[in-house]
Amino acid sequence: MTISSVLMTATLMSLTANPIDAILQRTWQQEGLTPAPVCSDEQFLRRVSLDLIGRIPTVQELHRFRKDPDRTALVDSLLDSPEFAEFQADVWTQALAGYGNELREEVSRTVLRDWLADQIRQDVPWNRIARDLIAAEGQSAFDGPVNFLLANIDEPVVRISRVFLGVRLDCARCHDHPFDRWTQDDYERMTRFFETLELDEMSAGNVRVRSVPGYADEDDGPVFLTGARPRTTRWRDEFALFTTRSRPFARAFVNRLWYQLFGRGIVHPADDFHAGNPPASRELLEFLADEARSSGFRLKHMLRLICRSRAYQFQAGPHSDHDRAVERFAVRILKPLTPEQYVRSLSTVIGTPLEDEDREQLLDMFLSDRGDDLFTELWEDTTTMQQLMMQLSADIPRVPDRTTADLFERILSRRPTRREQRLCADRRRSDILFALMNSDEFRFSP
Repeated sequence: MTISSVLMTATLMSLTANPIDAILQRTWQQEGLTPAPVCSDEQFLRRVSLDLIGRIPTVQELHRFRKDPDRTALVDSLLDSPEFAEFQADVWTQALAGYGNELREEVSRTVLRDWLADQIRQDVPWNRIARDLIAAEGQSAFDGPVNFLLANIDEPVVRISRVFLGVRLDCARCHDHPFDRWTQDDYERMTRFFETLELDEMSAGNVRVRSVPGYADEDDGPVFLTGARPRTTRWRDEFALFTTRSRPFARAFVNRLWYQLFGRGIVHPADDFHAGNPPASRELLEFLADEARSSGFRLKHMLRLICRSRAYQFQAGPHSDHDRAVERFAVRILKPLTPEQYVRSLSTVIGTPLEDEDREQLLDMFLSDRGDDLFTELWEDTTTMQQLMMQLSADIPRVPDRTTADLFERILSRRPTRREQRLCADRRRSDILFALMNSDEFRFSP
């Protein structure tokens, strides 16, 4: 046995504590892939903070973790943080309603987001949240789920099939799906579930959504993708229940979480499940789907399980077989910060919370060129840090003068190297601040 094979075997044996790693280990062994080393404590702190609470760690949090680098305890504390529900609500609002550039006037992303934050704060099961969204009734000014339907009122089945089933049913809108079995008739029969929606304008900017009984002959009534038909006249209620009890719902849920944490889905793109796009590891996908169902679709439970895996903790960077290593999650890929992550991190650098008005203004700068059709592109933004900083640099509040080391810890969550210390020795603190926030290291999650 060669030295490299011994090292590979030793590394893989250390990854079996978490079922995720045990499953991936078999894939790596079959394909002869050596997983990347585990990342540093500083990188892990920054990574998991961005993923779970949407911001970089503070200097105080960095120093505290250096003294006690317990990664398991860190994950638990972030999941229990008030910021967890707030940021996760941002993530799911984007998935459910887009960024709102072209939403109807009566749609309130804020009401939807606040409702999601409350549900996540209470650890409400995701399948119950999904049922409430699909079968929503009430007024848009007061009832969060209603705004999900209104945001997608033209074709609600398109967003629902993508987010909750991982199926691009809109590909069958005008013709049969080119890569899967879905037909134009499947699309049309699915849309019929939402023909019972009735909208009433209650006042300016407030719309009531309710359902009327659905009646149809068997030949032209709604039909689910499996061929199932509603048994009552409450079509949307049955559709919501059938969707959230299905196996594809569980797969789509865990695949979306994996995409959120890794920047790449087990099935990728994350909303494009079809026969010609197999998962990177079918065993891993089915294990996570089973775990989601048995744990009651608890968001925190699933994120905790994934974040504790060694696969989540690998270093980013080049790999001897990089493309295959990325596809099989043997190496970390760099993820660009989302608009919400950037704004939260900016506030952390400044050291004071941004006012709501300033926060919304900064988000508007990010989102000015974004459309709403962003189901799975949240971690694939192409805006460069340089372009963004040119927009924001004039409005960044002044940060008090600090040492070079403090600025590196505050902005990049690490100490400067000796070379960086020399390069910064004769520079103004404001120049160092701009350079660090303009760097790819700040713009991307490690």
